[in-house]
Amino acid sequence: MFYRLKQIDIDGRFKYSNIVRLRYSEKNTVNSIVYPNPTHGSVTVLVGDNSLVGSVADLYDINGRLLESIKITANSQLVNMSKYVNGVYIIRLSNKESIESNKEQMKRL
Repeated sequence: MFYRLKQIDIDGRFKYSNIVRLRYSEKNTVNSIVYPNPTHGSVTVLVGDNSLVGSVADLYDINGRLLESIKITANSQLVNMSKYVNGVYIIRLSNKESIESNKEQMKRL
């Protein structure tokens, strides 16, 4: 598939952009996300690839130490981060996708 844009100025003159080719992956998957990020407690991992349901994700600290393995039981998986100190954590999915999550202390006013 190809596309190009047509830009029209106020005075009616126009110009076409370069033609761009679109490429789609055969899997047609969406990247997984984690929210809220940063978190004060739990995060939700929203997996973009349905084939990840039933697999195991690994939670690592910033030094690469494996902290726990999490069974992905649904497209939206809750992960409790409250037991870990504030910092940066990596969730690695079985399809080698990595998601970064930041845990910080809740600020009280």
